[in-house]
Amino acid sequence: MVLLDRHEETHVLDAILVSAISGAQKLGLHRLGDAKVACVESECPSATNPPPSTNPALVRTEVGVRIWWALVMRDWSRGLSLDYYSIHPAHFNTRLPLHINDEDLCSSSAGTNALGYINERPRSEFIQTSCTIYALEVAALARGCIDSFLSLRSTKKEVNTSAAMRTNLNRKYEDFLAQLPSHFRLGSSAGLNSTTAPTAAIPVHRWMLHQQIWSLFLRLHRAGLSSGEGRAGCHLLAQNIIATQSQIQARCTICGTLSTNKDQVFKAAILLLANLLSVSNVPSIDRPGAQLNRIMTRSKIEEAMELLKTGDNLAGGEQRSQEHQSEPWETPAENELRILEALMNLEEEIVTSTQSSGSERPLTQKIKDVLQRLQITNHENANGARNPIPNPLSLSEPPATASFSHSSELQDYGVLPVLSSGDTDDGIWQVLNFDFYPSSQNPSSENFQL
Repeated sequence: MVLLDRHEETHVLDAILVSAISGAQKLGLHRLGDAKVACVESECPSATNPPPSTNPALVRTEVGVRIWWALVMRDWSRGLSLDYYSIHPAHFNTRLPLHINDEDLCSSSAGTNALGYINERPRSEFIQTSCTIYALEVAALARGCIDSFLSLRSTKKEVNTSAAMRTNLNRKYEDFLAQLPSHFRLGSSAGLNSTTAPTAAIPVHRWMLHQQIWSLFLRLHRAGLSSGEGRAGCHLLAQNIIATQSQIQARCTICGTLSTNKDQVFKAAILLLANLLSVSNVPSIDRPGAQLNRIMTRSKIEEAMELLKTGDNLAGGEQRSQEHQSEPWETPAENELRILEALMNLEEEIVTSTQSSGSERPLTQKIKDVLQRLQITNHENANGARNPIPNPLSLSEPPATASFSHSSELQDYGVLPVLSSGDTDDGIWQVLNFDFYPSSQNPSSENFQL
């Protein structure tokens, strides 16, 4: 799946994941329990009696544990886009992978306990599996996020319950950041000047973990764009996601082209653009600092577009599998770029028309018109491209004459999936349709200045 990342359509990768999960279950990888890895000591090392080594069967067990949890991580993370996941925690008992180096499976260098089982290395020590262990925790947080949102949707709980659930998720995300070891915390210089493995990977792992948790924070607090404080927090998260991607791409070609990173960058840019559109639609755009803020926001969006373009080229976006060579095809990044470019042009038009004669049509209608034109152009030029831009009029969203409604209920906007293959077909209109400002307030009031 990693090799096919951004080279195949999302539904193809999803089908591969389903098959892989089914195969792993048939092999019993979900029922390994608390399998131990023991070191088999040899009394007299010799040519026929080698030095201490790990039982090959137990090595295979540890590999099976890692395979199972890799599937769990992708399933739970992909669930952020699908609103469901396939592997429920109650349906398997396989323990987490051990925090050890690969060499520890082939020797007793890691040390053993009184029963002869290999000891895990401390979390404060950076080793080959360190990032994976914490990435699994992020995936578990993603699953908790899915459960919380679906619970609210199905039961239609009260606003107080929704607020409490948001607070609970926020606390879990903060606790995750607080318990990160020093080498994975922001501000750490660990590995920055290293050019040898494994320490050279520390900065990239650190940036990716924070990018993923910021994605969950942004997903949780996106409805807060209706308030000045919430908007500032969302802006900071979105800008950090884009800046972090720039660091990742500069240091690691492979990690810089992963679809999950690109999807996070795209939706961070969409958030900045959506808020920029709402503010540009307000006649009082000449208030102090607004123009400077607009220039800086557009600059950050342009940086995101360049990252999408560069990453797609690095990933060999023009390469296709043999069976698809003759098909018209657009990569996810190409679709994302077309959407961002069209909305950037719309924002420029809105600013020009607002300054001259004021807004004539609702913002929702303008956005829908742009996306509909993209849909039509996509079908005319690509004649059924493999990744068509979604038709906003076909989505289950408010009609064109509707305005952005205010809701204090915790909502799932399908924003910024973590460790999953991203695409733009999960509903661009859902991405854009969120609360810009409460219906009870005047958009031009001081509360909505950037």
